[in-house]
Amino acid sequence: MEQVVAEVLETGVPRRQWWLGRQTVKAPVAGAAAWLVSRTLTAPSREEWQVIPPERQGKEMTAEHPVEFLRVERGPVSLALGLARVLGTDGSPGWDAHLVGRVRVGDPIRFLRACGARLVSAGSPLTADLLASWIVRELGPAVRDWVRESAAGFTPEEFRDQDVLPASVWTSWCNERLAQAGLEVDWDAVAWENAEEARAAAERERARELERLEAARQREREAELRELQARTEAERKRREIELTHAERLRQLENDSALSESARRHQRQMLELEQSLRLEQAKAELERQRLQWEAEIQAARREAEQAAWQHALTKADYEHRLAEARAKVAKTMVNADQTLEVSRMELEERRQASRLRLEA
Repeated sequence: MEQVVAEVLETGVPRRQWWLGRQTVKAPVAGAAAWLVSRTLTAPSREEWQVIPPERQGKEMTAEHPVEFLRVERGPVSLALGLARVLGTDGSPGWDAHLVGRVRVGDPIRFLRACGARLVSAGSPLTADLLASWIVRELGPAVRDWVRESAAGFTPEEFRDQDVLPASVWTSWCNERLAQAGLEVDWDAVAWENAEEARAAAERERARELERLEAARQREREAELRELQARTEAERKRREIELTHAERLRQLENDSALSESARRHQRQMLELEQSLRLEQAKAELERQRLQWEAEIQAARREAEQAAWQHALTKADYEHRLAEARAKVAKTMVNADQTLEVSRMELEERRQASRLRLEA
């Protein structure tokens, strides 16, 4: 099972606690190995972020708007990157760089703003594989320019065999560019493979699928936000109806000009009117809930399909990579066999020459 880097734990709608005199939501518990981050959804284009410390987790917190709670793994999380065609000339087959190591989240708010919040939604966590695809896309052309500048004066084989860019240098270079996203990587090893155009095309396809996944999950989040806003508005209307009803009852009780029977009749009418208004508000909320739920489910299905397609492309890429490695290994075996046959033929010729000389 892939390790989860970030996930939505829950989304809380504020409820008024009359004994506290304010609206609150209850923060979940993220655990010692993760950050708990709240995102207050004030509007589609406005949001407020906050890291919830351990001592405030599991407790009520003041909130005037819906609050989304996200769990972000501190790390380290195992990570593997495949960078296609980062080495080689335009007219020759390129070389892939494969990095293996770990990633840590040092600043969860920077991380969520830059990457995590766009790739995670309720029921669809951000996995290490998706994070790796995002990092590959972010490094993009810069890593190719850097590698090709570093490889000036070397053949690809010399560049690889002399370890011109060791894992420690890759770590420093990547961290300079990922710090603004709140990430820190530590690479253990760098491996090079001769790449073909098909694998470069697979990387481009994965980037396109990642964009489709981001768009689908963004639509899902927007639908969820509209649903939360509708629920918040419905709660506000319900409180308004109850307050208006209570005030009209108070005025009715204080109206000394009314007889007891008239007061009782008007009280019944007020109760009936309040019940009708509450039922209407409830029906409207249910209608909106069904509408938003349909939108959320449609966006979620699209996101799941994009995620499956992303995983399928990755598996196809790895399959082609394994085939290429097997082809290289087979070529090496054939070369060894040819060398052995040549050595035996040479030995036979030497033996024949020795026999002729003796004769």
